[in-house]
Parts: sequence; structure tokens; C-alpha cells
Amino acid sequence: MAEYTNAEKADMILAYGATDCNVRAAQRLYAERHPVRRTSAHTMFARLHQQLSSVLFPDETSFSREGIFNTHNSHSWAAANPHVTRTRAAQDRFLVNVGAGILGDHLIGPYILPDRLIGPRYLISLEQVLPELLDSAHVTAATRTSMWFRQDGAPAHFNISVRNHLDATCGERWIGRGGQCIGLPDRQTFLVWIISSGGK
Repeated sequence: MAEYTNAEKADMILAYGATDCNVRAAQRLYAERHPVRRTSAHTMFARLHQQLSSVLFPDETSFSREGIFNTHNSHSWAAANPHVTRTRAAQDRFLVNVGAGILGDHLIGPYILPDRLIGPRYLISLEQVLPELLDSAHVTAATRTSMWFRQDGAPAHFNISVRNHLDATCGERWIGRGGQCIGLPDRQTFLVWIISSGGK
């Protein structure tokens, strides 16, 4: 099999998704978009898509009170007092951190993370919580032993104990800052989109 750069592989996967997983159409689209590149066999597109299905794409996000209700679109109409004020519970603040992941066609999580995610807390979630989430998503043992784990470069992810744990449990099958595997190209968010939406 010919060696391709990460950028070439990402473009092949994007072409495969743009053509609704039609390998021959993906091959034509890739050749049209990148005429100076070598054109791979049509089976390469499906093979890359299959490889991506074995990568766990986790991510975290935060929800706060500011995201619950948009007061910008709330207007008060009154003829008597044009300077009306609106009460807001500005002092009632909260923040919820939620983590979830995608592995093939499985949604892993969601899971409520600690308020401040630091290395030791993230390590606990990898050691104790992630196996439970994989169990509840009915991920088979065979899939777990062959899956790849991808994480971004957040400070908690770069903690030495976290990296040592991933080296011990995943070997070279984890992608991220400080990992043994060369990271994904800058288009990794598109790759998550392709897997999560079936390329549509």
C-alpha cells in the first residue's frame, strides 16, 4: 500500500463523506479537487473510513447560566416607562463541564466532569469512568483492544501521569500531544463530523 500524508488521507475521507460513502464517486471527486496528487485505488477510501471508525473521539464542553436564556431578544414594550429594567439572576452562577465521545456508531457518555479538570482528575475519569461508559455503550472487548484514543492538547491531557496511563493501556494507539503516534491533521474536527453524521 502506498504511503500517504495525513493531509492526503484527510482529503480522501472528506471526499468519501461528500459522496455519501460511494468509493468510485469519492475517487473521482478527490481527483477533481487535487489534480496534482496521485489518485489512489477506490478501495483506499473505504479502508480509511473503516480505520476512522475505530478511533474514540472524546471532547469536553462547559455549560453556564449565560447559555440558558438569551435576554438580547427579550423586549419590554410600554408607553409609560421606556427605561424599564429586567431582573436577572446574575449572582446565581453555575458551570457544568460535560464530556462525551464518539466511537464508530456508538455515543460514549455523556459524563459530568469536575468543575476544574486537572491531570489527576482526568486520570481518574480515564481509569474508572471511561471503562464504565464503554460498557454502557455496549462496546465489545475486541473493539476496545483495537480502538484508538484521540485527545486534544488541553493541559489535563498533557499531564505526565495521564500520558503514562495511555501509553500503558493503549500503547501506540493514542493520538495527542506527547503521544507516540503522529497527530491527526488540523482538520480533525471535520473527521469527527464525518463519523458522527455519517458523512452528510
